[in-house]
Amino acid sequence: MKPFILPFICCVFALPMLAQNHYWNQQYGATNTLCGGAEIAGVRDNSALFYNPGAMGFITTNKISLSANIYEANIVKLKNVAGEGRDAQSFRALIYPQFIGGSYVFKKVPKLKIIYATMMRNRASVRFSVQNETNYDVIKGSPGLEYYKSRLDFDYSSVETWGGIGFGYKINEHFSTGVSLFTSYTNLENITTVALSADATFATVPYIATVDQYASLRMDHVNFIGKIGFAADFKPFLFGLTITLPSAKIFGTGTMTKSLEGHNLNLHSADTVSPFFQYPSFLVSDQQKNLSTQYKQPASFAIGAEYKWKRVKLKFACEYFLSLPSYEVVHGKEESYIRPTSAYGGKTLKGFMVVKTNAVQVFNVSVGGAFRFVKNFKVLTGFRTDFNNLMSFSPTQLNVGVNSFNPSYWHLMHVGLGVSYNKGASDITVGFNYAFGIAADRRNGINLNEPTQEGFLRGETEKNLRTNVNNIGLIIGYTYYFRSNLRGNEDTKQQQVIEW
Repeated sequence: MKPFILPFICCVFALPMLAQNHYWNQQYGATNTLCGGAEIAGVRDNSALFYNPGAMGFITTNKISLSANIYEANIVKLKNVAGEGRDAQSFRALIYPQFIGGSYVFKKVPKLKIIYATMMRNRASVRFSVQNETNYDVIKGSPGLEYYKSRLDFDYSSVETWGGIGFGYKINEHFSTGVSLFTSYTNLENITTVALSADATFATVPYIATVDQYASLRMDHVNFIGKIGFAADFKPFLFGLTITLPSAKIFGTGTMTKSLEGHNLNLHSADTVSPFFQYPSFLVSDQQKNLSTQYKQPASFAIGAEYKWKRVKLKFACEYFLSLPSYEVVHGKEESYIRPTSAYGGKTLKGFMVVKTNAVQVFNVSVGGAFRFVKNFKVLTGFRTDFNNLMSFSPTQLNVGVNSFNPSYWHLMHVGLGVSYNKGASDITVGFNYAFGIAADRRNGINLNEPTQEGFLRGETEKNLRTNVNNIGLIIGYTYYFRSNLRGNEDTKQQQVIEW
């Protein structure tokens, strides 16, 4: 056995999203991205490890590919995210390697192909602040309007990296099968701070009612993920099928820090009905480390087809992701006492150190095409959906009968357009990928308008959220075809013509 290493490197400079919510946000390779990621049937490079391990058996050309995706995007705008007229915006630029891979070739078993790689599956970073400063009738027992000041700070970042190895076997001229085995590492950090206050008067004595909330979650989680693939080649038609198994936990640990405190909230006790307001002030605060974490990734089923006719190549792929019922991401000990304990009788706030999430089912579709107008020049185009699974890792969840902060969600629609030029043993690909967002849930995360004492100095959330997410990226790719190939006797140029 003689190893032959084929690096495949891709870097991206991207507009960050809450990427755990988008299964198809990342694609691998300049050509694949511009063609909408519709590669389940026709993929013939190292990215088959991810798209379809069953296609690895049909890979016949050794090549090295380098590509860079440079995304320059407009600012993400979340209109009414904290109530009518309380808007937020976020833009944070990131650069990171997207895909690095290679392969082993067994000369004695030419039908067997092995590919290994590490890939950036998800990376997200969103940060914004919203505040409101005006006069409201917050506390009914206090004469006139109260001066009200509120602020929300949200900071979310996550990185998910996969490393894996795949085995592909060419059964015969028409069929190939394979399996990919991945280990995924996820690092997630989420910090939310809410500060609310109202100036009021009690028996001519001025005072300030306040509610402050802090919630942070940091977790490191490792999963195992398996993918089975099948590919069929009946030129000019190609077909592909993949089954991604649900993740299995290997290791997970996290730290959660939370506090919720209120002061002078029931000086006019007739105004409040919540049993939580037994005394003018309260504090619930806790930090727990080395918590066991759970991050589930659902099973999915994908099919694809590709058709080549003269100078035209048409591609299609779709993937269905199963839903995930509600489960606990972290569950800390029930030891978050409501203070002062002497006043509240040693009670704890049940579920204070628990984070739950779930995921809705998702069905994504992609279509793409490659059109060769002249001998060494082709146009690439594609479209793909990227629907949101509505998964949340926010540690702000409360069990006190009032609305807590919830993150915003949006679907993404991607359109790609570019060109690829061949000269000698090299391909150069240049193009643009444009994505726009559509609100997936129009309920705002928190309402800093019309606050009430019973609502912890915040208002009822409304369904008036609007998103303005626009993302345009410049994609550049380079591919070099080695003069030796897996079949050993065929000319490199002939292989390029087959692929083109």
